[in-house]
Amino acid sequence: MGCGSSHSSAAVDRKAAVPRTRKVAPAPDAGVGVGLHPPSKKKQTAAAKHAAYVRSKVDKAIGKITCALPELERDWQAVAGDGALPTELASEVTAETLDAIGTMYCTVQYLKAQKNEIKGNLLKSVIGRNKTSDAYSNLDKHNQHVAVEENRLTHACSAAARWRLLLGTFEDSVPESSAQIAALCNSLPLASTDPSQPDPSPTSLTVQRLMGLCVLNDKRKHAAAALKVYNQRRGQATGELVATILKDIESYDAVCREITGVPGAEGVLLELDRLSHLAPQPFGDDLKPLDIEGFDDLVLSTAGNDAPRSSRVEYAVYIRKLAGAGSIALYNIVANVVVAAETADGSVHGGAYVVPGGVKKLARCVFKTVTKYNCDFQMCKDIMRCTVVTTSLASVAQIVKAIFASTDVVVVRVKNRFAAGFDSKPAGGYRDYQLLVVFKSSGKEGERWLYGEIQVNLEQMVEIKARPQGGHAMYKFARSLAIFDENVYTYSGSWSKRAADQIAAGVLMNVNMQGAFTEIGNIVLNMSKIIGQLAASLRSPKCRVQHLNLQYNDLKSSGRDIADALRDNTSVVAISMGGNALGPEGGIAFAEALKINDSLTSVDLCANNLGDEGGNAIATALLTNTTVCELGLSNNGFNLETEAEIRKAWGTRDGTLELSKPVKEASVRQSASLLNVKKFCVNIVR
Repeated sequence: MGCGSSHSSAAVDRKAAVPRTRKVAPAPDAGVGVGLHPPSKKKQTAAAKHAAYVRSKVDKAIGKITCALPELERDWQAVAGDGALPTELASEVTAETLDAIGTMYCTVQYLKAQKNEIKGNLLKSVIGRNKTSDAYSNLDKHNQHVAVEENRLTHACSAAARWRLLLGTFEDSVPESSAQIAALCNSLPLASTDPSQPDPSPTSLTVQRLMGLCVLNDKRKHAAAALKVYNQRRGQATGELVATILKDIESYDAVCREITGVPGAEGVLLELDRLSHLAPQPFGDDLKPLDIEGFDDLVLSTAGNDAPRSSRVEYAVYIRKLAGAGSIALYNIVANVVVAAETADGSVHGGAYVVPGGVKKLARCVFKTVTKYNCDFQMCKDIMRCTVVTTSLASVAQIVKAIFASTDVVVVRVKNRFAAGFDSKPAGGYRDYQLLVVFKSSGKEGERWLYGEIQVNLEQMVEIKARPQGGHAMYKFARSLAIFDENVYTYSGSWSKRAADQIAAGVLMNVNMQGAFTEIGNIVLNMSKIIGQLAASLRSPKCRVQHLNLQYNDLKSSGRDIADALRDNTSVVAISMGGNALGPEGGIAFAEALKINDSLTSVDLCANNLGDEGGNAIATALLTNTTVCELGLSNNGFNLETEAEIRKAWGTRDGTLELSKPVKEASVRQSASLLNVKKFCVNIVR
């Protein structure tokens, strides 16, 4: 590109760019001070190599930003000149808008199908009129959810119509009939993020873009034909994709177990949690509190008169122009904060360094703003970013505290993804401590307040994210297919063969079928057959269901099939089986499963008439099972001797054992309550 050395003239604080070579210390505990041993020559050489690696990494990132500055400026000048996007940018925006609308359409249709299943089964039920209000409340919630998502899709289509998209290039490739649409979808990439496909040009067609185009052109039959193929192919891709990402999740969780296993880690986790509650920080000379809208007004107040409205895509081009110099300014601020924090008491605690993030690509800005922010580009606040990389949780806390104390940034919002109970699966297992800040950046237009994102993370996490096979590339593909979207991976409603198939294919993670197996019409369901299908789905090697709620289904002897499936299943961590009249045989079946299963942490068997025989079997299983930390066994007719045996087998494990409280209707999420900090340290999600 001819700018390999041009970044040397950028406004970069070289003293701050890379913290001094870290001194080698013994394995740190979670305290703040760390004593130092004189480093050996071997360790000095390793430290020097690490410093050289860090400097190379930082220089490369700064050089990339600096090389992009002229292009960012040209893009904005082209927009400011004639008020329209240049052809290249317009093509990119068009492609990502179609991707976003196609994704949203898929989610809406998925929710509609779920709603129709609930509605159909409810209307057919001969006992529908006598059902509890919960069934109707569930349907109402689905109706509301569908309405919200449909409104968002409608708004996105309206905004896209104002953005003067270049649809012609894509429209030329679209056949006329639905059958031809289906055939075409079998030959196209599912999404532009598919890592197995060569990088598509902005004008290349994918199934997602085809769906978005059909929706924008109001060709709903064509969109439905494309969706059918899309769902089939996504189901086929999900298993392998999820398996790859779950390996990353295991690696991330292994790092968490390591860092939270050192002495004093509980205190650091509590300190990180305390700090997260300090945001948003008071602002200004009078230190007045501001909400997010107040900070938005602050940023807008220093925007130039030439700034477009944030509802227009040109606003993203404008902010990206500011983000070039802004990213380097944010980097300088954070690097100075980190150096000062790391050397506060004369030692270097975590060997932390700061890497500036590249300016967020326009394509990602568009997709994220359309799908998440209702087409308001000001809501996309992470266009300027930097990452602080360190080696210990204690160092993370120390750096976060220093950022809060800095007078150069104001912390607006915090995401503490090291927190106990944080579900990392939607993020592919990745964890960090994320701070949204406002800061001042100076340029030829004067001083401006800008948003920036600071990620404080561990070196091991960053290495996993960068893996060529898996890592962030595979997560981006899964994210574009909504595989980790709660709208897609959560199912709440009546039983259906489609739901069973989705469990087997690895589409679903949270399944709530409380009271779902009822008498339909005048035909009594073949409970054995239905539960057999569900059990087979749970045995599927692709299954990734973690939370399963089957309360109040009167399963009786069929419940043993679920217990048997849990002998093979390794994904379910919480199961609710309360109120199913399982009887002693059911208790024995679940006891046998607990002897083998080492993934379950929460089990609800309340109100099942297990009797003393079933209770004693559970007690025996608890002598070998060490993973269950929440167990509900109330209302099962145990005598005092059986309860004593269960309590003895439970021992002193850290968790909750319920033996005598009356059973309460609760969702699986409630029964799988958040682990406390201490439990988090030793029992990260498997």
